[in-house]
Amino acid sequence: MRILSVIAGLGLALSSSPVFTQHHNAPSEIGEQTRSWLALQRDGQAASAQPQPMAGPVAARIYERYQESFRYPIPEYYSGNDADASVLGD
Repeated sequence: MRILSVIAGLGLALSSSPVFTQHHNAPSEIGEQTRSWLALQRDGQAASAQPQPMAGPVAARIYERYQESFRYPIPEYYSGNDADASVLGD
């Protein structure tokens, strides 16, 4: 019985949480938010004033990964099965 009351209390607490009571944004608001974020990135006004160079080993590994991507031909069609098998370890 105690477990049931804990579950009910948790449900009540979650249902009044701001996360669950927020209203969904209208599609036009979502599009406007996206455009605002893209403009912020494009303009660079919020970018750090401090240079943030990439460490040598990191840059080398990125370039190595880029080069490895050319070892395999791009398939004419993507079925999705190959990606699933690699994730599952098959």
